[in-house]
Amino acid sequence: MKFTSVTALLVLSLSGCFNPVQSVSNYKTSCTVDGDCSPVFAGNVCTEICYCPNAAIASSDAARYAKDKDTILSGCGARPAIACAADCAKPSIHCASGTCALP
Repeated sequence: MKFTSVTALLVLSLSGCFNPVQSVSNYKTSCTVDGDCSPVFAGNVCTEICYCPNAAIASSDAARYAKDKDTILSGCGARPAIACAADCAKPSIHCASGTCALP
């Protein structure tokens, strides 16, 4: 049997290894100033439509976050072509006691 990436994702999904939830606990959140932080979406990447920011991570980990999100999305399967009802509100990110945070 020849395995493809789709087959591998299906096997992982069925075995319980595929996790569509992206958590900020997997990324750096340390900061010195507000500009060290980037807004991100934390939650189930497969079921969310808009990905409005609801958390913050260190900007130095933003590229890794984006790559990980793309990897998760590739395992989600078909997604409905639904547009967000409204633009996401621009979050007020700040560095609080050395940790990136949203109010």
